[in-house]
Amino acid sequence: MRIIEEKGFKFYCREYPRFDDEFCVMEVVRDDVYKLKKLNIQDGLIIDIGANIGTFAIPASRYGKVLAYEPDPNNFQILKMNIALNNANVEAFNVAVGKKGEDCIENASGHSRLGGNGGSGGALVKVIEFNDIPFEYCDLLKMDCEGGEYDVIKYANNEKLNKVARIVGELHSWIFEDLNKQKKHKELIDKLEKHFNMYYNGFKNSNFNGNSKIIKGLNYNL
Repeated sequence: MRIIEEKGFKFYCREYPRFDDEFCVMEVVRDDVYKLKKLNIQDGLIIDIGANIGTFAIPASRYGKVLAYEPDPNNFQILKMNIALNNANVEAFNVAVGKKGEDCIENASGHSRLGGNGGSGGALVKVIEFNDIPFEYCDLLKMDCEGGEYDVIKYANNEKLNKVARIVGELHSWIFEDLNKQKKHKELIDKLEKHFNMYYNGFKNSNFNGNSKIIKGLNYNL
């Protein structure tokens, strides 16, 4: 593990190529794929679901308080180290967000995913619903949780979603292999479009396996 620095932030990163930590720093911090600079957020509340090692949460903390959710125990430990390293205004939680209960976490190259069968030592993790996150207004919700976003939105009630101003993140269509799962994808799109003016960067339909979508919510001006 070594410390790398980008745009004034420091991150403990595991060794490449076994882990993608350095790639994530370059993509999220250097390239600003979530367009944080163009958001007009001051002293707001930002929620990060799929926080990994903090590459989004830590830069986002310049714009307000961040609630960061990362279920994988190994990622979470490095997330906590990076929060301390940057003295960031981030509160981290070692839980997943989706369907309430417990699930097994899989970790490939640092990218954790629910429903695994032992890629991270078969760790069993707690899962909360989006409704359980304590907030009255969220300026920005970021989701990059390797397919977990489907359950995040499915089990979020309308009242809670109406308290979110904007969303940015990825939809992972590669998890869909049959018509039933593609139906689940359409249900997610339909629900999001009831609450947000959506912009898709990539493929909207789930039959393009391996492609992700960047999604953006209300008043998100690029």
